[in-house]
Amino acid sequence: MSNPMKAIDGLITNLRRYTMDFDGNATIATLDNQLTELMCMISQKEVSISDFEVLTASIHNSASDSQIWASVIDTVNKNFRKPSSNPPNPKRGMMQQQHTSTSKKRNVAESTGYGEIANYLTQALNVELSGKVYRNVGNFWETQFENKAWSDLTSRIWQSYCDHGHCGSDNVFSDNMDEVAMQRWLYAFQDRFLKQLMSIAEKPKSDKPVVKKEPKDPKVRGKFCHTTKTNHFKGVISEQKLDFFIKSATILDCQQHNWRDVRVVGELTASPGQKADKIHQLMRYMREIFYAQPLRRFVQGFCLHQKHVELWVVDRAGAYSSTEIDVIKSQEALVRALSSYMLMSDDELGLDPIIRYDEEDRCFVKIPKGRKKQRTNEISPQPVRRSEAISSRGNTCFKTRDNKYLIKFSWGSGAKRSELEYLELAKKLPGVIHLKKSKSLYKVETHRKGIDFSTGYKWEMNSEEAHLSHGKTMDPKVEDYYMKRELTFAKLSPFGRPLNSCSTVREFVGGIRDAIIGHRNLHEIQILHGDVSEGNIILFGPNHKGVTKGLLIDLDMSTLLQDSRDNDEAKVITGTTKFMALRLLAGIRDKDFSIQQTYRHDLESFFYVLLVGCMSYGRDPESVPDYLEQWCTPSSALNYGMKQSHIVCDFEKQIIGFFSPKFECLKDLARTIRKILFGQPTLSGERFMEYGTPENSDLLYDPIIAALNDSILKLEGKKYSRFTPNDCPLFIYSR
Repeated sequence: MSNPMKAIDGLITNLRRYTMDFDGNATIATLDNQLTELMCMISQKEVSISDFEVLTASIHNSASDSQIWASVIDTVNKNFRKPSSNPPNPKRGMMQQQHTSTSKKRNVAESTGYGEIANYLTQALNVELSGKVYRNVGNFWETQFENKAWSDLTSRIWQSYCDHGHCGSDNVFSDNMDEVAMQRWLYAFQDRFLKQLMSIAEKPKSDKPVVKKEPKDPKVRGKFCHTTKTNHFKGVISEQKLDFFIKSATILDCQQHNWRDVRVVGELTASPGQKADKIHQLMRYMREIFYAQPLRRFVQGFCLHQKHVELWVVDRAGAYSSTEIDVIKSQEALVRALSSYMLMSDDELGLDPIIRYDEEDRCFVKIPKGRKKQRTNEISPQPVRRSEAISSRGNTCFKTRDNKYLIKFSWGSGAKRSELEYLELAKKLPGVIHLKKSKSLYKVETHRKGIDFSTGYKWEMNSEEAHLSHGKTMDPKVEDYYMKRELTFAKLSPFGRPLNSCSTVREFVGGIRDAIIGHRNLHEIQILHGDVSEGNIILFGPNHKGVTKGLLIDLDMSTLLQDSRDNDEAKVITGTTKFMALRLLAGIRDKDFSIQQTYRHDLESFFYVLLVGCMSYGRDPESVPDYLEQWCTPSSALNYGMKQSHIVCDFEKQIIGFFSPKFECLKDLARTIRKILFGQPTLSGERFMEYGTPENSDLLYDPIIAALNDSILKLEGKKYSRFTPNDCPLFIYSR
């Protein structure tokens, strides 16, 4: 046979069609999903004929049907059943809130609870920091530690270290220290050389070294800490034990710590073979810091290996590091870096200057208004939304204490136009959240200025040989080495609640309908939202008539249609993977980023918001179909393959058949909108005939909104005219 893999693919396709005849059998449904994944892997050439030896042998030996099925199941179990990329779903219900997914360009959406286990954290970091980590940046030391107000003092500390026997005979720095010995050396260094430089410090005893001081020297502002148990930190994504960190010297010593107070973090290891693992661990710490300090501009850190130290800076655009500096021949870089971390100002540490807490732990946002003036808003201390990812827009939302406004901070997507510009254009549009006040606060370029990334190496965190290599050399001709994110502030009205907090089916459908109307209003002023998801629809009310309304929020991924037509923006596909249109998922799978996103793709995303809600809300979390998580995995082929299978081939069984009991009344609505968007689904060979974007947007907006209105009237017990999409013109997508 000229192409045995084609024959295998045909066999799997036929077997899968056989499984589709079984309704309500969970085991068969699981096998069906696995066969779909297997088909995706075959199409992507991720498997070879040798992976099917047992199956081909069974066929060659004319085995019985049951034996062939056993071979298929054995093949799937041994080679292709991968652990889920996400931990179990959190509990979800009609009245429960959850963190929303973070939208990313050409990336997977991060699901709720993603981070409870180190493996999941590492996988998330591999995805979000891919292509954004630079090691061995040539002028790192000069830009971070030289020509600062405290640089001369760190040189004098180093000189005193050399002149007075380092850290004493009991704490000699050597290449055979374990982690405990490293910690002893660190604390000895602090006691002998740094404590005497604090604001309130005792004079060094006669047997202790004295650091030469100058009148204008800054004071030591921090203190060294570590933890011995994983539960010593409050407010964590996942419990972790820290080898080393620095917090403010003004904080009283106690066994319990808060990630909100961490200034600098370090990771220690005596094993050279664990370098890559320790960098991953350091990044997990960074993730915790940014989660607890969402407006943190950047974080300083280091990895101290057996013979080397590598110094790091991590921010919302990624991470970059120094060379691996030899600490056996000389501890100068280590001594001066540690001293610098203890002397740095809040700005030099990247600390958040916006959010402040008083003695009663009340929380205030202070926004610079002009010369030395600040606008103060009291907010609830706990964010209503924040991202767990480091390299992301870092969207963080608070509600004001009077419950009237939403305070939103975002690091943006790096696009030409910021969300604030789109919100200004969309002021007072029905169905879209309203902008009251806004301000640009900070740019990543500020602290990255002067860094020569062309001298560094781009390091892929998920490389199998990560511990052997720094990465690949950068092309000096590259213009942009990182995404130029900008931190913005927006005061928005009204303050709402998540779509999944709906208390009735009427609220759910009405919220989606209102958001689609808002989307249409944006489209009429030439703005495409570009990131429709359940997290970007909020509910507010009820109003004086007892009606709860919906709003479309988060315009950070938006584009002006004219810019898109002129290719003014970078060629990217935006959105939250779980809710992306099939055509966009296919583009990501095929690495075809030239696809022009349209309003039709967003309307398809609204359709998936409807389906996910109908299948997930108001039911026992254990009964929510697990395969919905296969719409947003790290595999672009699987994302497309699974969603295409569920929407095109198995809609009645895999989608309609799993509607929550409380949402069964929306089955006809789901069928209607599916028909409006896709027509009467048919299989042409193995490809689904997709339908494209009518030039006249009314041809899709009108029937979809009409169908939603009919459902709302039906839910309210009023007369309605059932919309039938049979006469709706459909346009075949031009490939």
